[in-house]
Amino acid sequence: MISKQKLSSYLISHDSLIKPVRETGQTVSLSTGRINISRKGWIIRISTLAFLTSLILIYNLYFGLINPESQPIMIYAGIVMSFSIMILAFGWICYRNPSRSTPSPSSPSGLISGSGEYDDEDEGDNPSITISAEINNEIDNLCKTMNVSDHKICQSNYDSTTDLTVGDLDLVSVIIPVYNQKDMIQYVIESVLNSTYKNIETIAINDGSNDGTQELLDEIKNDVENKYKYSNLKIFHKENGGKRSAVAKGFFESKGRYLVLIDSDSIVDKDAIKQIVNTFNTNPELGALTGHAKILNADKNFLTKCQDAWYDYEFNIYKTCESYFGSVTCCCGCLAAYKRETIEEFVSLWIDRDDEIKNSDNASNSFDEFKENSTISLSPPSEPQILTAKLSNSISQLTGAPSSSLSSFFSSLSNKLLRSLASYDDSEDRALTTYSLTKCKSAYVSNAVVYTDVPEKLNGFIKQQQRWKKGTLRSNLFASTFVWSKNNPIMSLIFYAGFALSILSPIVTIVALLYCVFILHNILFPLFLVNGYLMVGFLEGLDYKMRDPNAEYWKYKPIMNLILAFVVSWLTFSAIVNYRKDVWLTR
Repeated sequence: MISKQKLSSYLISHDSLIKPVRETGQTVSLSTGRINISRKGWIIRISTLAFLTSLILIYNLYFGLINPESQPIMIYAGIVMSFSIMILAFGWICYRNPSRSTPSPSSPSGLISGSGEYDDEDEGDNPSITISAEINNEIDNLCKTMNVSDHKICQSNYDSTTDLTVGDLDLVSVIIPVYNQKDMIQYVIESVLNSTYKNIETIAINDGSNDGTQELLDEIKNDVENKYKYSNLKIFHKENGGKRSAVAKGFFESKGRYLVLIDSDSIVDKDAIKQIVNTFNTNPELGALTGHAKILNADKNFLTKCQDAWYDYEFNIYKTCESYFGSVTCCCGCLAAYKRETIEEFVSLWIDRDDEIKNSDNASNSFDEFKENSTISLSPPSEPQILTAKLSNSISQLTGAPSSSLSSFFSSLSNKLLRSLASYDDSEDRALTTYSLTKCKSAYVSNAVVYTDVPEKLNGFIKQQQRWKKGTLRSNLFASTFVWSKNNPIMSLIFYAGFALSILSPIVTIVALLYCVFILHNILFPLFLVNGYLMVGFLEGLDYKMRDPNAEYWKYKPIMNLILAFVVSWLTFSAIVNYRKDVWLTR
C-alpha cells in the first residue's frame, strides 16, 4: 500500500516539462528478446549478406584472374567485407535484448512507444495488473480528497507510481555533468524525474558554466511550489575541471547501487532507467550497460540526418554484435549505467588527479569518508590484476620465456596504459567501459531509449570525431592487453581486426585507388569501391526502415558511409599526432 503523502507528491508533479521528441518505432519481443523485424526485413538481410559474399567472389575472380598484380588489394578488400559480414550476422541473428521487464500498464496492449517494447504474453497472467488496480483506486480516492478532477492527471500519476509496488527497489543515482546547457538542462532533469522507476536520486554537477546554467539550476532546486518534485535532486557547483572531474564529483556524492550517467543534452525515455535496473537485476554477470541513442535534432539539416542513419547502425547492428559476446566497447555518455563496484577504482584515479573536487565550496565529506573506508590504494592506483595471469601464461607457452618476467612486463605495460587512459577528458565514457571489461561483461539494452543532440555544423562534427578518435585509440591500446585473454575468440578477432582496420583502412584505400588508376590503369576498382560503399549503406539503411517504421532518414546511410570512409577515417592520424593533448575541442 502506498502512502497518501507519496501519492500527493506525484500528483503535484504531474506537469513535468518534457521536450517533444520523435519516438522510436522499433520494438522488442519480450518472449525472445529479439528486435522485431518483418519477413520482408529478413529477406533484405539475407540479400545483404549474399550481396557482400558475392562482392568478395567478384572482386577476387575478376581482379585476381585478369589482373594478378592487384591480388594483394583484393585480399585486403576480402578481409574488410568478411569483417562486415561478421558484424551484420552476429548483430542481426544472435542478439537478444538483456531486459525482459514487463511494459508499463498504461500502454494499450502492452505497447510502450518510447521504449519500443511490447508484451506478447496474455495480460491476464500479468500480476502487475492486479497491483496497479489497487494503486489506481488509491489515486482516485486521493484525487477526490484533493479536489483534482482532471482524469489525465490521475492516469499520469498512476503510470509513474507503478514501480513503487515492487518491494524494496535499488537506489539509482543519476549523474548529469553540466557545462553551459542553460537551454537544455531543465528538459534533461525533467525527463529523469518523469521516469517510471522512482527510487532515484538525481545529481547535477555544474562544471563551471558561465552561460546562466548555475542560476537556472539553483532556481529549479529552490522552486518552493515544486519542492516535492525536486526533493531528490542534488545540485553541486564546482570550478571548471572537465567532464571527467564532474562525473567523479557526482560519483562520490552519490549513494546508489547503480550509477546512470547522462549527458546534459540528452533526454531519457520514461522507461529507460527501469529497463536498465531490470537488466542488472536479472543478469548478475553484467556490470556496464548502454542504451539506444536516437538523434533529438535529426531533422535540422543534411549532416544531422546522415548522423541519424549512422547512429542506428552503430547501436542496432554494431553494438548488438558486441552485446552478444558481452563486450560492448563503449557505453555512450548520453546513457551509460554501471554497478558502483565496477568503476569505483577507476573513478578514484580521476579523484586523485583532480583535487578541486574535494576542495570545492559545497562539497560534502563523502570524498574523505571514501578515502577512510575504502580498501583501494589511491596512490599509486591499484592495478587490474586480471590482465596478467592468463595473458602471460599463454605467451610463456609460445615463447618459452619465464612467466614471471612476462607477468611483470604486461603488468607494467597495462598499468601505464591505464594511467594514460585515466588522465584525459576526451572520451571518459569509453574509458569507463574499457576498464569495466576487465572486471565484468557489458551489454546493449535496446529498449532503454535516450534522445540526444548531435553537431549541426561540419566544423563541430569534425572536432567531435577527433575527440572520439583519441579516446578510442587510448581505450583500444589498453584493451589490447587483455581482450584476447578474456573474450570469446570470435569477439577477440572482431576487436583486433576492427582496431587494425581503423588505422590501416584510410591508407590502404587511398593507396589502392592510386595504384589501380595510375599503375594498373584500371578505373573499375574505384568504381567498384564507391559502389560497394553506397550499396552496403543503402541495404543497412533499408534495414533501419524495416525495424523502425518511424525512420525518416534511412536513405542518408549511403552518403554517411562515404563520409566515414573518406573523411572520418583519416581523423585517426590526427588522433595519433595529438595523442598527448588533453583538449575537449567541442566546448
